[in-house]
Amino acid sequence: MNGPLLELIPKEQMTPRQQALLPAIYGGRLPMYKLLREPSHLDDFDWEKNQNAIVWFENETMFCFYKAGSFFEEHNFCFVISHSDDLKKYFLESAVHGESQTNILETITFLWSLPQLKGSKTILATSEHSIDDVDYGFDFASLQPEQIARILDANPSRRFFFERGVWSSAQAVVLASRLDTTDLHLTDAFAFEDHGTAFVRELERRELPFGSLSFDVDESTIPFSRANFERLFELDVLDKLELDALGRKFLPLPFSAKAKAVHYKITSDTLKPEDFETLEIVPKDLQIKVYVDVSQKEWEALPVAFLNRAAALGDLKKLSFLIFRRRMDRQPFQAKKVARVANALLRTIKANTKLQYLNVGATIYDNSDNCLNWDSHLHKFFEAVAGHQGLRTFVMGNYPSKDDPENYSLIEQLLASNRNITVLDCKGNKISNGTTVDKLYALNALYQGSTELVKESASVRPSLVATAILARVLGSFQYISLLLSQHDDILCDLIQGLNLEDIIYSQTMSEEESVVFAHSTESETKKLRTSKEIE
Repeated sequence: MNGPLLELIPKEQMTPRQQALLPAIYGGRLPMYKLLREPSHLDDFDWEKNQNAIVWFENETMFCFYKAGSFFEEHNFCFVISHSDDLKKYFLESAVHGESQTNILETITFLWSLPQLKGSKTILATSEHSIDDVDYGFDFASLQPEQIARILDANPSRRFFFERGVWSSAQAVVLASRLDTTDLHLTDAFAFEDHGTAFVRELERRELPFGSLSFDVDESTIPFSRANFERLFELDVLDKLELDALGRKFLPLPFSAKAKAVHYKITSDTLKPEDFETLEIVPKDLQIKVYVDVSQKEWEALPVAFLNRAAALGDLKKLSFLIFRRRMDRQPFQAKKVARVANALLRTIKANTKLQYLNVGATIYDNSDNCLNWDSHLHKFFEAVAGHQGLRTFVMGNYPSKDDPENYSLIEQLLASNRNITVLDCKGNKISNGTTVDKLYALNALYQGSTELVKESASVRPSLVATAILARVLGSFQYISLLLSQHDDILCDLIQGLNLEDIIYSQTMSEEESVVFAHSTESETKKLRTSKEIE
């Protein structure tokens, strides 16, 4: 087990340099620590315990937690690391201070290369401002290519927000050439010195999937030349391409992209309903966020136009469709106009028979207060989803309604009608009341597993069904009847082949004995299955 990570440096043991750097705040008593060992991962630091503290590094840089970073006005580099999933374990707002930029970059590289805990999802963003909103103007692009490679490779699942700097061709090649998938988010202060030529060229050479590429820019701050930007949409190595709203002259590009998934924002001041009349939509996995001015007379015309086109084409596999108020608009969405959009969305669901995933709520990153609420139309959506043979995942906003928090009847009816569906909230959690809904999910899981058994060869299917009954559903008439309803062709063979004494014996066993019996039965079935396949 690792020992303590930090040790407090008593003031009387500080070097003159360390004492000179102590901020005057708290009477100069802001705690300064030194490392006793090298941390093995990001969570080695106790962020909650060490708030407003400083860690001294041997290269004479200081890692400042939270408010401690705001006491140094020069040679400061601010950044944020936070959990992007539902854990929200920490939101680490920090800074590195030092006299030497080379040493600062060395410390930054070390900290950013610490692995996150397995299974966690984090965001790393360079901050243009300190905690007190003072802009220190540190250029992120001053990192060396090998430092960038080390940072990206240490946590390939992390989402990186690169917010400023003019990146060289060598740095661009590093960004585009990692072996693992990458999640890059580039903002309007980011630029390539060659207008993206090296970056796009390296992506064109890739054979492995790149991951996600996101641009939080408008058409005046796109870090690519027009030619390089168009080449980007021809790439099929991108798992996801995410774009902010672009002007009408760029309209065909997001919908012609060869990326596996496209996330795009549409705004009522950049596009018109007629722009969608003949638009070709190449991506089969779309997330569309429509931002409207609710005060406009016909704000609903734009989202309806997109939905009508998606219904006419009818070949989507995944669709997230979300509507938000623009700017600080607090005017409520008018019921009649919401109904028109809801009806268009229902037509789109019905027309896209290959649809497997549908999201009509908000995402974890969105402000749900500004998102259109479908409460008055939820029953229609549930009916449409219940009758859709292809849908497997249905994502919605807050459910059940705050007005009736104990009412899960719509989900119960849906799960009873469509045994292949899973209903999630905007955070990706399965929606359940912990009782009746959980039982329906368990029943549906049995149904799905039973459906898979139908695909097995006739020689092993009877034994597999028998094992399922003995090991999983014995004692539940509902489960047994559901299982056998899909295998009525082997019911007679199953009855003839079952050992009645084993069944009677299993019903009299203790729970512990039953588990052992079921395990041995499953093992024997696997042996039988293997021998049959060999024959």
